[in-house]
Amino acid sequence: MANLKDSLYLQQQRLPEIPPGFPQGHPVEGDWQLPILAPVLLEQDPLDAIAFDDRKRVADSRRSVIHFYRDDSKFMGVILKPKAWVHQFSTFGFVITPDLSLGDDMPEWVVAHRVFYSRAVGVVWQKCGIVVIPHLRWRHTGQISQVVKGISVCSTVAVSNYGFRRNKTERQIFAEGLAIVLELLKPQQIILYGSIKPEFEHLLSAVPKVLVFEKRIVSHGLPVGAEKGVNASPSCDTLF
Repeated sequence: MANLKDSLYLQQQRLPEIPPGFPQGHPVEGDWQLPILAPVLLEQDPLDAIAFDDRKRVADSRRSVIHFYRDDSKFMGVILKPKAWVHQFSTFGFVITPDLSLGDDMPEWVVAHRVFYSRAVGVVWQKCGIVVIPHLRWRHTGQISQVVKGISVCSTVAVSNYGFRRNKTERQIFAEGLAIVLELLKPQQIILYGSIKPEFEHLLSAVPKVLVFEKRIVSHGLPVGAEKGVNASPSCDTLF
């Protein structure tokens, strides 16, 4: 655990206040001043989820979503120069915002900055014409009211339980947080990188469309609602 703490501390030192290319005066929201991302609803479901460093292995880039569910050290070069990667990502249908790790003993200002930085990188790519899907992560449910700021109600979000599915405490944190996310954002579409567990399967039944990607490199989206015959939809009166 000490190694992880030291690694995250060193990573934080490398991050400037804002990523290069982030537009001056871009609107923000919440106490953490998180950048607002434009809402996105996927007109065509992605068939594959591909890690940014495996993108050359994809069969159909337009039907694929780029993700960053990797060790942070592997994609630090990407988020430090996000505009330099626009050309390489522009052929892909969708890109999920980078998943910067959060530590249990991180001060809240560090958590806030790492969430901000991920969201700000997403803004840079969105301004360059890439379809960006916001990734949400939390270490305890008290963070979620801030984490969801800047994300539209009834839009598309990405979450992941990959890497801690065997840990009961971590699974509980994820399930409890997911319940709050669904209540606050009422997403029309969710991309889940990992797998569905009994702790939160019933929650996802209320989401119109859930795409699950289970393998680390390339996998096929599984529309949960279609598989289980679920067609329930939360109330989405407002789409910003």
